[in-house]
Amino acid sequence: MVHAALLALLPAIAGCAPNSASNEDRTTAALTSPSPIATGAAQNPPPEASLQIAALNAAIGRSPQDAALFNRRGAARGASGDLPGALADFSAAIRLDGRYAQAHANRALIEVRLGQGDKALADYSRAIALAPDYALAYLGRGALLAEREAWQPAHADFSRAIALTPDDPLTFYRRGEVNQALGAHEAAVADFSAALALDTKPAAPYLRRGSSRLALHQHDAAARDFAAAIVREAASAAAWTGRGEAAEAMGRTGEAVDACRRALQLQADYAPAADCVRRLSARSG
Repeated sequence: MVHAALLALLPAIAGCAPNSASNEDRTTAALTSPSPIATGAAQNPPPEASLQIAALNAAIGRSPQDAALFNRRGAARGASGDLPGALADFSAAIRLDGRYAQAHANRALIEVRLGQGDKALADYSRAIALAPDYALAYLGRGALLAEREAWQPAHADFSRAIALTPDDPLTFYRRGEVNQALGAHEAAVADFSAALALDTKPAAPYLRRGSSRLALHQHDAAARDFAAAIVREAASAAAWTGRGEAAEAMGRTGEAVDACRRALQLQADYAPAADCVRRLSARSG
């Protein structure tokens, strides 16, 4: 069984040249979190974002034709939760410089958060046309395509992002998800392993790799992956269910029942865990 994705990450807003990290990348990292994003201005924007916005307001007043200043203020507004304001700033940057690839990619991310997927696809594609080596744009467009189950184009975008930034675990993780959806579990295991070679902290790659290993009947390895996921995220119903399914496949019925029941304690409406418990109870009864 392949469990639902735990991550829905998109690339951070960029304020610099393609494929490089900037302070604005880090400042706007909150926009990549899986938590709900408000569609209006944040009630309590981060102090550093407020200071940046104030400074950029003054700079724009002095240089109202500087597209880069609008792009930077858009990043700061995005970090503060003011998505409409960020959208307006990135649009202003594009009006001032129609070949501004970063502003197109930044606007695409805001459009994603505002539920404007078609516009976001167009902006990511425009960013790629302007800057063919812009890894973040491929990653963002690939995520949108995967959300629409356009698996092959998404796979191509993630593969291009990997070629451009082979030290980014997220790109391997996202391609691994696509490989799972395509039923290419050996390739998925390779991708999740590559992501873990770069960063062992998140639970999700272990959970995903465990699911593919179960599909490949690599039960011992799957059990180890689910255990590693539990160490990192003890409240994950999916990880406990995976552990139960791996134990079931190895004939350890008691351990399997305990794990799936633990999953239901953590999330009472988690259907895979409920199915696991019913299946094992029927077998033992």
